Amino acid sequence: MQIKMAGIVRVSATLLLTGSFAACVDRQETPSLTGPSRTAVAVNLTASPDRILHNGLAQSTVTVEVHDENGKPLADRRVSVDASTGSISHVDVVTGADGKASFVVRAPALSTPAEKITVFVTPFSDNFDNAFSHSLTIGLTGTPVNTTAPTPTFTFEPAAPEEGGGIVFDASATTDEGQACGGLCSYSWFFDGLGAGLTQGMVVSRNALTRGSYAVTLTVTDNAGTVRSTTRAVTVIPPPAVAEEE
Repeated sequence: MQIKMAGIVRVSATLLLTGSFAACVDRQETPSLTGPSRTAVAVNLTASPDRILHNGLAQSTVTVEVHDENGKPLADRRVSVDASTGSISHVDVVTGADGKASFVVRAPALSTPAEKITVFVTPFSDNFDNAFSHSLTIGLTGTPVNTTAPTPTFTFEPAAPEEGGGIVFDASATTDEGQACGGLCSYSWFFDGLGAGLTQGMVVSRNALTRGSYAVTLTVTDNAGTVRSTTRAVTVIPPPAVAEEE
């Protein structure tokens, strides 16, 4: 009799434990899948042009476009900018209402070995996992090897400047390797006693002239670093006499 009761007790206990376990399983809720959320960010990069001269002067405009996973532009997104060589106009930019921002990349000097420029952009985020960099490549094309120095040439107008007036110097006729030098050369001016003012640039001017003769020297440097100068004399004459009325 005692054995039967013990068996019944053991079976009952087993059933109770099984039932309790089942009840626990039935009451267990599915874990929430909601957690820290983050907006998916997509970045598009374009360069115009995507190939530039390897001369230290040529430029390309890079546009970065940031939008969410639905293609909606993301405004006011700060994006850091870097480049493997050359120089950049901004270290970071902020997208506008259209989700776009632009910056300028300049080619490295001809003396800097490089075949391309790799541009990197990284959207700022308060979540390190979101800080993915994106990149594009701008090709560098060779420039003709300069075998001669540039030929600096300048004109000035008026040819006979008057005291108290002004004069404009123009070096746009300067050539290099038989071609117009233009923006591929740099221009430096030295005015011996002709007054203060801009001394760099293709076109410069002087005002409030004082009578006398002056030496003006133009020094031109081409994209290979070759330099040549030329000097011309400028004479400032007194203004014409005003006839007295009788």
